[in-house]
Amino acid sequence: MGTLFSKEAAQQVKQEWLQAQKEQSADSNKPVKVENTAPRDMAVRARTASRALQNLSSKQRAQLLHKIAENLLAKEEEIMQENDKDCQVGCF
Repeated sequence: MGTLFSKEAAQQVKQEWLQAQKEQSADSNKPVKVENTAPRDMAVRARTASRALQNLSSKQRAQLLHKIAENLLAKEEEIMQENDKDCQVGCF
């Protein structure tokens, strides 16, 4: 195979990612939720997303990063609360 990721698995993840993006564009405030969080599947999704990002223009990548930043800032309080919970569980 020559790689850790099979073409079939990568294609499936790509299709899932594209479907999630279609759903996301229908409601930009709706987070994209990925059901399978197995490490290998997450790695395949990361590689697929990386390749998709490479195909974007600099302007499109900048727009995407600005949208991500806006969403992070909008959810800052929720993110920090969840982070605090994680720290309480993970701390000694």
